[in-house]
Order: sequence, then C-alpha cells, then structure tokens
Amino acid sequence: MAPTAPSFSPTPSKRTKPLRRLTMKKKAAIIGQVQRSRSQAEVGREFGISKQTVSDFIKNKVKILEVAAKSTGAGKKKANQGVYPKLEEALVWLRTMIAKKIPVSGDILKQKAEVFALQMGVKDFKFRDGWLRNFKSRNGLKFKMCGESGAVDNSVVAEYRDGRLQSLLQQFQPNDIFNCDKTELFYKLLPGRPLAFAGDTCHGRKHSEKRLTVLVNTNMSGSDKLSLLVIGKSKPPRCSKGAVTLPVLYECSSYSKRTCASWTEGSSSKNEEFCCLQITALRMATSRT
Repeated sequence: MAPTAPSFSPTPSKRTKPLRRLTMKKKAAIIGQVQRSRSQAEVGREFGISKQTVSDFIKNKVKILEVAAKSTGAGKKKANQGVYPKLEEALVWLRTMIAKKIPVSGDILKQKAEVFALQMGVKDFKFRDGWLRNFKSRNGLKFKMCGESGAVDNSVVAEYRDGRLQSLLQQFQPNDIFNCDKTELFYKLLPGRPLAFAGDTCHGRKHSEKRLTVLVNTNMSGSDKLSLLVIGKSKPPRCSKGAVTLPVLYECSSYSKRTCASWTEGSSSKNEEFCCLQITALRMATSRT
C-alpha cells in the first residue's frame, strides 16, 4: 500500500485589529473628554481605541491642540510640517502678499523659499515642483484665477451700491432698467488641455488672438433683449458676403474693441426712451483714423 501523504491543516491566522487613523480634530476631542475628568479607558472604549493610545494623545496634547486649531481641513490626520519647519514658518511672507492683494505664482514662491534657505544656512535642498505641491497641501493653498477686484476700493463700491445706486434705480421700472456688458469671442482658439495618448508627447501651438467683441444688453425683467452688437476688424466680414441682413448689429474697428462711436450707435435704439442703463466693466477705446 502506498504511503499516504501527511495532511497539513493551515494554522489559523491571528486576526489583527484594523488600524484606526484619527483626524487631528478627533484627537483634540478625545483630549477634551479626558480633561473633563473622564477616565482614559472609558474614553478609549467610546472612540474604539486603546487606553495606551489615549495616553499618547495626552502626552502630546500641546502639539495636537495647536495643529487642530490651525488645521484647514477636518480630515487632516498628521501634523506634517515639512523637512524644514522653520523655513516654512518664514514663508508667512506669502500671507502678507495675499493680504496686500499682490499675486504670487508658484515660481515666485520657490524663488523666495530659496532666498530664505540661504539666509538660514539650509543647503542641499532643491525647491522643485514636488516640494511646492506638498507645501500647498500642508498649508491649504490653491492656485485660483483672479479678476481685477483687488484694484477696487470695496468701501467705495459698497457705499455707491447701497446708497446712490439704489436711489437711482427706484426712479425706474424693472422694464426700463438695462444692463450691458461685453465679452470676447476667440473664434480660432484651440482647446488648452487637449487629449493625448499615454506616453506620447503633447505639442502645443501658439494661441490665436483673433477675436470678435460682443456687446450684450438686456433689461432687468428680461422682457427686452437688444440685438447683439458685434465688433470685428473687417468691413464687411467675408462670411457675410451676399447676405441681405444679419441677425446682429455689426461694426468694424481696427483693434476689434469697443469704440465710442459704436457705443453711441449701438445704444441709439433706446436714446429716445427714458431708461436707466448700467454698464458693467466696459472699457472703451478711442477710434483712430
């Protein structure tokens, strides 16, 4: 009879308790419960952690409470201060620039960090894009598109909006209050973030600056939408050759921008009526002959 192979029964693996990662806010809450004269074991059972873990939080409560107070997100789990905390503290310069409404790019921030590093004697540290990405994550920074609101005195705007403007608008009916604004139509502009296959090099092109300026004008109730006023360079445009009428008003300007003459003609349809016209950030250029 052939010998039977010995059977090996797998030894049951020891089930380990899943590791719980608590946010800094949650750790601060645990410390607060202990400070309310509750036992560490009781607080640990409530939050599903061991008594030793609660004890570790109490030992580091000063740092935990400080980070939790400064944390920009409720889900922050680590007090990550970077490789050189003193250097990043010096970059409070960035807050000063933001408070003064001075735009700061990523390249400017890296250059300023290099200057601070030289002053502090920090060597052999490269301020690359990876450092910038982590620095933004640690400090809750994001790149945002900003308009020109920083050049405006907010107190003057609020005073006019809540005072003078309201008294003027009360003299008109909603049908007689018009608001106009302009927009630029870049009709040859290609997508800025095109699709590309993984591994292929994406080659961009210079963006076309060819545009049409469009003036949009309507009243407060939306019952009267004036014809669009389109301003281009050519007179007449080639695409309208042979057309008897156009669905828009068209004017030409060598700079394809709004001129005083086209502004007067574009609003002439309402000149005979008593109405209020608000112009939103409309920059007019003088026509050249």
